[in-house]
Amino acid sequence: MRRVVYMLRFFWLVAPPPPLMAPAMIVAGAVAAAAVAVDPGRASTALTPLLLLQMFAASSGFMVPARRGHYDLLLTGGCGRVGIAAAHWAVSVAPGIVVYLAVAGAARFFGGGEAGAVHGAGAWMALALVSTLPWAATVALPRFTAAIAWLLLIAMAVALLDTNAPLLAHPLDGTSSGLLAAGLLILNPAALVGVETAGAPVIVLVAVLCLAAGSMAAVMLWASRQDVPLEAPQ
Repeated sequence: MRRVVYMLRFFWLVAPPPPLMAPAMIVAGAVAAAAVAVDPGRASTALTPLLLLQMFAASSGFMVPARRGHYDLLLTGGCGRVGIAAAHWAVSVAPGIVVYLAVAGAARFFGGGEAGAVHGAGAWMALALVSTLPWAATVALPRFTAAIAWLLLIAMAVALLDTNAPLLAHPLDGTSSGLLAAGLLILNPAALVGVETAGAPVIVLVAVLCLAAGSMAAVMLWASRQDVPLEAPQ
């Protein structure tokens, strides 16, 4: 346990989130909590800014600073590679998860005990997606790479679905196949907010969860076997 705490403290000091990330999340969380407390039906749109910020926070990049020697103290100190990568991920996504928990608590408190879709399975799945896929996709790339690519894909999807825009916002309306709906939900995690497990096709939920868990497992396995040769700072 002491080693885990040490690694978390190390990454919080050596590779902290960008300075403006936490204040931006707090503002987005406060607005989301107020909007959901007034109208629980607005959870999807209210949580979108927070999910977007979490996407950027998770897209933190691991191998680039490791190759520049920033993490040599851990890599040469007997800490396991998987544990190091997991600690880096945890520090990257912790602010967003903390703010989301605060939003959920505030929405329930000010909403008279009803937090609506904020506490639903779909909202937690959306948070899991934006907290895992960007980190896994950016593990060997510079910071924010996956988040920028994700936004580009969303913009391209909006352009391609210009005549059928509701499909991206509501892929489970019954007009799309299971795999297409799963792909659209992964592309736009905010559409998961309000989706309940009892009413969604099993293949959709399984595909979303498998992608989130599988991406992290694959990257952790890759990180455990990857050499970290030093390179000159850019």
